Amino acid sequence: MSDTKLIFTGESHYQVHEALDYRKNGFVTKYGSEGLHVFRHDELDLSMIQSCVMWGWFFAAKSLTIIYGLPRDNTGTNKVKASDVEHIESFLMESRDHIPSDNIVILVSYKPDKRTKSWKFFSKNSTIKEFKPKKGRDLTLFVTKKLWSLVTTAQAEYIVALVWDNLYNLSHESEKLLLYAAYHKLEKLTNDHITQVVYAQWEWDNFKILDKIFTDPTKAIALIHEAKHEWTDMFLFSGMLYRWLKLIIGMLDLDAAWVTSSKEISSTLKLHPFAVAKQHSKIKTFRTQDKKIREFYHSLLQLDRDIKSGRYPADGYWVRIKSMVHGFEG
Repeated sequence: MSDTKLIFTGESHYQVHEALDYRKNGFVTKYGSEGLHVFRHDELDLSMIQSCVMWGWFFAAKSLTIIYGLPRDNTGTNKVKASDVEHIESFLMESRDHIPSDNIVILVSYKPDKRTKSWKFFSKNSTIKEFKPKKGRDLTLFVTKKLWSLVTTAQAEYIVALVWDNLYNLSHESEKLLLYAAYHKLEKLTNDHITQVVYAQWEWDNFKILDKIFTDPTKAIALIHEAKHEWTDMFLFSGMLYRWLKLIIGMLDLDAAWVTSSKEISSTLKLHPFAVAKQHSKIKTFRTQDKKIREFYHSLLQLDRDIKSGRYPADGYWVRIKSMVHGFEG
């Protein structure tokens, strides 16, 4: 294994980027920025990569070259053009043993295709650093470390229940809480503070959209139009829809089995009681829309697959979502 030929992989993009930032900052602090070269998946240039990997750059004593999308990544946002893949991978495989020891090469592939020749080669001839998604207690510890002495373990669990397991979102909401505490000169945060800062601001608009989908589709479409300008990533927006549709479908399934206690529902679905109680108050409305809710959920899954497989253009996402919401009219 080589400490200078690395693969950063894993579905936890936050942790991958955090590790990359740590590595980049340490390199720049020690050797300067002249030797740092980053090639994104959609801007790969074979001749430039050859120059950086084999010979460094100008007078830099060491070089750090980061290449996204290799070995071949199945993640849509990190997929290299087919015309670029073969030549660059061939160069890296053929040159692996000739790369100067002072030149560090990091390949970034979130979900590599392990059937390919390149993955089999790189996985045997590089050091792999895999970052798996955090779950359960690890998410709570993540929040606790961000907020230090401001929250208890139980409050950190509450924040995770509100924000879910996306580390970018958890980090963002933790920063908001830190700023809130600093502004108000608080040594401790209460559950009310957390609800006000995280829940009220993070989920309120989402609740409004979901509520209106079932009761006033026209209004929901107007709210979705507004959301389009606020959500930089359509997949994060879809993630919000997935979470709450799954909650509603889970409640409907339990309701059919005569399970009506919010506490029992939250325990069965492993969700925070507050989130369950908020939606369970509208169970009668959900019952009347049961079939359409399930159809909406499956349509959302299909849309996600269609976009990621290239069968449907990503820029048509919002139009398709609005069309799906129209299904609740009448």
